[in-house]
Amino acid sequence: MSDQPDLSDPNLVRVSDSAQVGISNPPWQELKERKVLDVGGEEVGELTNLYIDVSWKKVRYLVVKSGGWIADLGAKYHTIPIEQVVEYDEDRIVVDRSREQAEGVGEFEPEVLQY
Repeated sequence: MSDQPDLSDPNLVRVSDSAQVGISNPPWQELKERKVLDVGGEEVGELTNLYIDVSWKKVRYLVVKSGGWIADLGAKYHTIPIEQVVEYDEDRIVVDRSREQAEGVGEFEPEVLQY
């Protein structure tokens, strides 16, 4: 799986844009804004969305925001394949990727994400 979602794929949609996905365990709103950490405990960023393959009803990518100040000025958005998640609980999501690795691949411009 690529680090970069193919946004032209009609089966790949953001969970926040799709009522047909039906993620209920845990509910999407409970996951949003959860801290994303690397396996060493360093913060990678904050979960802002998920990309779902609607044909399989399966999460494919996390969308993680790193950096930024007031009104997300300077924030960067990255995708991390779901296979990189090694642990999650009510406070955090742990991925097998450092912040530097996350910032090196799968970056989006906020306009592309259309939040």
